[in-house]
Parts: sequence; C-alpha cells; structure tokens
Amino acid sequence: MNEQGNGEILDGMPDSETELQKLTAELARTNAVFEALRKSSKHIHEFQSFEECAKNLFYTCSQLLGSTAGYVALLSDDGKENEVLFLEAGGRTCTVPHEYPMPIRGLRAESYQHNKVVYDNDFMNSPWVELMPNGHVSLDNVLFAPLVIENKTVGIIGLANKPGDFTEEDAELAMIFGDLAAVALRNSRMLENICAGQVREKKLRHEAE
Repeated sequence: MNEQGNGEILDGMPDSETELQKLTAELARTNAVFEALRKSSKHIHEFQSFEECAKNLFYTCSQLLGSTAGYVALLSDDGKENEVLFLEAGGRTCTVPHEYPMPIRGLRAESYQHNKVVYDNDFMNSPWVELMPNGHVSLDNVLFAPLVIENKTVGIIGLANKPGDFTEEDAELAMIFGDLAAVALRNSRMLENICAGQVREKKLRHEAE
C-alpha cells in the first residue's frame, strides 16, 4: 500500500490521546456524581432541620448540573402555591419580595401534576415567561424536580441558568436529588410528629398528677 493510502487510513482512525482524555473526563464525572450522591444520602440522616438538608441537596445538585440559580419550595396546605424555603439568584438582580406568592402554574405545574422532572432550555421565549412577576431574575433555562411522597408531589427543586442546555442526564440526576429531598422531608415530618406526641403525652401525665 502506498504512503497516501496509509495516510488515509490513519486520518480515519480515532485519536487515541483524545479518546483517553474523553474517557478520563467521563470517569472523573462518574466519580464526582457517585461521591456527591453518597455524601447526600448520608447527610439526609444527619441534618436536624429539613431546610438545612434541602439547602445542602440543592447546592450539591446545582454544582453537578452547572446551574447557577434556583430554589427549594414546598406545597402550601391548600395545594395552590409554592412556599419557598430559600432562593438563590445566582448573582442576577431579583427585586421580587421573598414572600411574593408563587402559584402552582406554568411549567412547574406540570412537574407537580405528573410527578416528573420538566425543563425548558429557551425559557425567555416560552409561553411560561408571561407568568413571571416584574423584577423576577432573568431565566435562560429552567428545570423542576419534584419531591414525591406517596405518589404525590409535595415540593419542588427549581434549577436555572445553566450555561448551555439542561439534558436528560441532568433530569435523571435532578430526580434522584428530588427523591433524596423527599426522604429528608418525610423523616423531618415523622420526627416532628413524634416530638409533638411526646409533648402531648407529657402534658397529659402532668394534668393527671
């Protein structure tokens, strides 16, 4: 075979160094995800308050996905609004008051209704943008991951402003963090019920004496 033919074959072969770099990056990413999930699974049994645990889960998930803004919220008792636990604006201006009502509507309503992750990578050109209040932080893209307990979404993790687009891999990871947050919430509520029961029992014993 002539030299030209050999050159054509070599041109068609993958760059071994590039492939190695790609595999190394993928391995590092897998290890980072595994370690983050391991620590998060451990943390949900260590934090004393759900808000503290939810904040930790949010920032861990946000770092893995590359988003820079978002929030964690729980469903109100009447089932009509998000009650925000905390919000991260990601350095962008947001003049909407923290206590401003956040009705269950738009894209996040789909997450609540179907117990699934939803996302939009062109949010400012979507029909949902009309539902944003004046002064809301600008959103390039958004992703909502539900907290599901007994087949009902009782809260949501919102993530936004990832450089580039959210992906299906991001959605799968966000769902895992939503599940972890749901476990933390259920544990927190069980602990509150136990403590409330102990207080009632102590009060009854005191009254019977």
